[in-house]
Amino acid sequence: MANVRKYLKAAEKGNVNAQYNVAICFDYGLSVDQDHAQAVYWWRKAEAKERIKDAREK
Repeated sequence: MANVRKYLKAAEKGNVNAQYNVAICFDYGLSVDQDHAQAVYWWRKAEAKERIKDAREK
């Protein structure tokens, strides 16, 4: 649970890797209650951040 809290804190600050890891935790119920809606929420946040990054690099 401590690692999930660490990832969640970083994810809330916008860290894409942490957002992905939090999504995995929620999707598979790793150290948290399984919650597919939360998993999708974090995957979408990570994806949106990556799209913005990609657009800036073009």
